[in-house]
Amino acid sequence: MEPKTGAYLVVEAAILLLVGIVSFTVLNNEYLFGWVAHNWKFYLILAGIPVLLLGFGRQFMSAALTAGIVLGLFGGNYNHAT
Repeated sequence: MEPKTGAYLVVEAAILLLVGIVSFTVLNNEYLFGWVAHNWKFYLILAGIPVLLLGFGRQFMSAALTAGIVLGLFGGNYNHAT
């Protein structure tokens, strides 16, 4: 594994783990975060896909997927039409 890939792995795993922890604790009552807490097995599989992509040397795709997961959770949960 290249050193750059290891850095991607640490950063992405930390981000996805932080989102998981926040979903279980602080934002548990919010819609999508509550869904993540309730369907934690699916979220675990979803978070494993970027890690799998790193194993194949697809750093950009892995980073884009991680960003999409995080931004999709926050954007989808708090994007309300007024």
